Amino acid sequence: FGYPPSQPLPRSRRHACAVVSGATFLSAVLVVVAARSYDATNAFSALSPQLRAAACLSAHVPEPTTRRTGSSANKPTHWSLKSAADPCSEHDVIIATTQQTQLEDALRKVSDPKSKNYRKYLSESEVVASAIDQEHVSKISTWVQSIGAREVKRTKNGEYITARASVATWAAALGCEFYDYEFNGKSAPRCSEDYSLPHEVDAAVHAVFNVGNLAPKISKLKGITKLADSQTGSEYVTPSVLAAFYSIPSTGASTSGTFGPDILIPPTGSASARQAVFETQGEDYSPSDLATFRTYFGLPPSTATPISNVGAHDESVACEVDADLCDEGNLDMQYMTTVNPYGPTTYFYVTLADVATDPFLAFAMALADLVEPIYVASISWGSSESEEVPSIMTSFDTEAIKLGLKGGTIVVSSGDDGANGLGTVCGYEPSFPASSPNVLAVGATNAYDWSGSAGAPNEIVCQADIEGGVVTSGGGFSGIYEQPYWQDDAVEAYFAQVDSTVNQPAGGFAKGGRGYPDVSLAGKDFEVVIGDVLYLVSGTSASAPSVAGMLARINAGLLAAGKPSVGLVNPTLYASSGSFANDITSGDNKCTAYLLECAEGFTATAGWDP
Repeated sequence: FGYPPSQPLPRSRRHACAVVSGATFLSAVLVVVAARSYDATNAFSALSPQLRAAACLSAHVPEPTTRRTGSSANKPTHWSLKSAADPCSEHDVIIATTQQTQLEDALRKVSDPKSKNYRKYLSESEVVASAIDQEHVSKISTWVQSIGAREVKRTKNGEYITARASVATWAAALGCEFYDYEFNGKSAPRCSEDYSLPHEVDAAVHAVFNVGNLAPKISKLKGITKLADSQTGSEYVTPSVLAAFYSIPSTGASTSGTFGPDILIPPTGSASARQAVFETQGEDYSPSDLATFRTYFGLPPSTATPISNVGAHDESVACEVDADLCDEGNLDMQYMTTVNPYGPTTYFYVTLADVATDPFLAFAMALADLVEPIYVASISWGSSESEEVPSIMTSFDTEAIKLGLKGGTIVVSSGDDGANGLGTVCGYEPSFPASSPNVLAVGATNAYDWSGSAGAPNEIVCQADIEGGVVTSGGGFSGIYEQPYWQDDAVEAYFAQVDSTVNQPAGGFAKGGRGYPDVSLAGKDFEVVIGDVLYLVSGTSASAPSVAGMLARINAGLLAAGKPSVGLVNPTLYASSGSFANDITSGDNKCTAYLLECAEGFTATAGWDP
């Protein structure tokens, strides 16, 4: 028949295909042969899409009957719809198993300081038993086999099953037509309309990904400047400045770096207090730069930190070629391990199923598949809430909750464009996953003098239009997530101060939504080594891993003393009414990193503010 050898037609369908195709199929072959230029691959490619789809369809595919309404909604506008996808190309879809809904209540019990079960975390087996019904996993596996697809990956408890088949097979199995969507020279097949599932498997499936969803625009840090040789000082953030400004305990006298004594932390605490940074989008980190950074600032050698690498993105040569390939990764690794240099650290790079896979879905899958427990994970990436698919956000939250049930914390940077999304237009646009109530969201501050005192009046909101802030700390109210119980008093107090005053924010935000960030830390001009060169790097991307390092270091002490880790720390922090923190009362987040001045945004006040 002329189909490519790489796409063998199943034996059971050979005669059926010939019958379905009829004279049209035969005529196409005869015309080519008559012209004495017959080529199997070219002949197959010349067939109509319908005939190609018939040839590449797997064995009998059960007809889907239950429409998943809204499953193809929220397609980001930067993706362009092109022509029909090649029906014979292979495509991987990710099938998320339905997980239990009572997990949020369980998390509240172990996270609320008023609960009798406060910090009485669950074991891995207890979390799995409460979350996953293996009968659901079995039904999905049976369905995958029945349509002629093959399973290529499964998380260890069956939360996510990646299956591979031809586009024609998926189109028939899911009841939707696939088209190529393109962005930035890359293409991915997706359905333009909602997909469907057979009734018998519908309840077992939370969602089928890489069918209707497309990756949103992902933002990382925006500010990076190369420093002149040996240019440093108290106007920039170094390990010693960070330690002094925030009173991070340091021995500091026994070893000195190029510019004098720096932060040194004795090897105390539990070696099981594992910490991790999450990376994506081709981001590398350089082990040789980490070693140089440690030596340059008089820190413990990089060999003092047990480092593991998931995803194989630790190429030092990439950082020498282009600093932009490593600015985020190097920043995260260098400053998380500055604050907590002896904690086992994982560079967590998530590999995507295709170019249009949402990285936060990939992160959720990676969390579900963890072998070694992670107590603190730092994420310095974000997307616009409006571009995210609700089912992906649910998957992320489910895995974040499960991590919290085991005593883990996810720390997320709040974004670098204030209240206005990715900074290209004005208008409230919350950042995900910072807007999730299941993470600790971290904003950025600036200071008139980093050698001065923390808190007001010296420390202010980091904003691009004040004191050379470079970026503006992200914050606002989620349009998806409701305000969590632990935030009620803080949000009420904020609006009591600003409503009917000059500081009342412009309308257009979700007043009853989850407010963020939860805490803030220095975010301007961190000295980072990239490609053996010193750079200044700015953003909430600097704040988040530093806070994560603090929590990981606290965990090390707690675990060593036989006490539980901090877990989802938000309820505890809010219950303290901010007594643990310095208050920032000056600045706002109306200006974007691109210096776009907007009416939308929020002004700092006494106490918590977005």
